[in-house]
Amino acid sequence: MDDLVQPKIGADAILQTLDALSDVGGDILAQKVLEAAGLRHMLDQKLQEMVPQNIFLALVRAIENTLPRSQVDLVAVSSGRKTGDVLLEQYIPDMAQKLLHTLPPHVAGPLLLQALEKHAWTFAGSAHVHHLPGPPLQLVIKNNPMAVWGCLWQCALLENVFRSLISADARVWHMACCADHKPSCVYMIEI
Repeated sequence: MDDLVQPKIGADAILQTLDALSDVGGDILAQKVLEAAGLRHMLDQKLQEMVPQNIFLALVRAIENTLPRSQVDLVAVSSGRKTGDVLLEQYIPDMAQKLLHTLPPHVAGPLLLQALEKHAWTFAGSAHVHHLPGPPLQLVIKNNPMAVWGCLWQCALLENVFRSLISADARVWHMACCADHKPSCVYMIEI
């Protein structure tokens, strides 16, 4: 499929996963995984804001096929947190963050979910994303192409963002998964 028409995801999903890989096993491990994914050429490229989501999926599959499960999970959680940091830094304006901090969690939580829906390409690629009121709040990713690693990556990303902006005690867990042949991934968010 031509890169111009292929579904895209934010480049930070890849960049932060490579960074997490390096944290777990150094640059040599990151290079080994990129080679296994057929993406060695990416070491020399400057990634743009959006990249074809199949590149991220190839990287994830190579991680799953190359590393032991415990390291796969470490990379997923670390990468999710790092990608959440980027989302906080680049896509949620300081003024909005300050406002969310001043509101009670039951008001701020749904507002944050609305903002995440607008930037869902950063963590859900081409999937349709919507939220449902709680408690607990729910984020639903229909036909989630990123349903990998038990969705630890997306859970860690969401938990990082909610803990940073809504409540230090926020907890995210995964109730349904497209990887298990469900129509949607459903994330429960307790604030």
